[in-house]
Amino acid sequence: MKQIKIDKIKERAKQWETKIKTRAESMPQSASLLHYDQGYRLYSSLEHSDTMAIDAYIQERDKPSRLINSGPSDTYIDIALTHNFVAMADLFIAVMNYFDIQRPDIAEKLITIWRALDRDSTEGQ
Repeated sequence: MKQIKIDKIKERAKQWETKIKTRAESMPQSASLLHYDQGYRLYSSLEHSDTMAIDAYIQERDKPSRLINSGPSDTYIDIALTHNFVAMADLFIAVMNYFDIQRPDIAEKLITIWRALDRDSTEGQ
């Protein structure tokens, strides 16, 4: 079993002074938008129950008394799964590029799926 050296971990943590937002802003805008704004910030909102998440707890708004349901929910599962697909596809393409794997058919298939997901998410709006 590997021995954990807490002093080394603490020293490395001190070296990481840059905030997550600052690191995200150093990425290309499309990556920052996807992974920081839509990924990190949105999921943090849902996980830590800021006003957006708290607002989602309120149900039956059209009745005199409102139901507040803070229990487990799959309300945002479509957002999480769609973002996860895109993040994993980005990672997969990056790995293919790093190892110089020439499979444009795979990239095209991922793009086709993404367009279908995007189309599904905008229908009925």
